[in-house]
Amino acid sequence: MRFKYVALIALFCLAGCLAACNDSSASQLNASWDYTFAPAGQQGAACTATQTTNCIPSFTVEDISNAQDPVPEATVAAPALSVTATIATPTYGPHIYGVVANVVNANGSTSSSPVSSPITVTITAPAPTGFAITVI
Repeated sequence: MRFKYVALIALFCLAGCLAACNDSSASQLNASWDYTFAPAGQQGAACTATQTTNCIPSFTVEDISNAQDPVPEATVAAPALSVTATIATPTYGPHIYGVVANVVNANGSTSSSPVSSPITVTITAPAPTGFAITVI
């Protein structure tokens, strides 16, 4: 039976930056999203001590800037309904992030949901401060 994924709604923002997700002084990213689990005992529920298959054990935030080689940045255990993950010290430049639900199928094998709506974040170097020109 084909596993039905519940839509992930992802909202990414830099700590302290709510508009364009560009921050020259960012030292970490906070990624937040919501997830609707199936009821306990059904396919798509959060994994528990009694439900170890057909369930979601965790979520992973991935840097998918290189689609052929996604880089896992943070993993958060289920069953939280609203989740926040922290990515420490991102490198300068643009990054594309997405979140996936990790899945354990009926055979105990693991896979992931499709990536949520990707979000692009650009990290820039801090701007100089205290700049002044003196006219002599």
